[in-house]
Amino acid sequence: MRSSFSAPRLSPRCIRMIKYLIDKSLIGSHWKINEPEEAAKF
Repeated sequence: MRSSFSAPRLSPRCIRMIKYLIDKSLIGSHWKINEPEEAAKF
């Protein structure tokens, strides 16, 4: 029990939720770092 994050025990729905939250946080920090001009390209 070294890692509390064991993929086989998580349901696909749980994994999707975690991935969604990670993507959301990564994108959120991405927008904060970028200048408004950079964000306007997207």
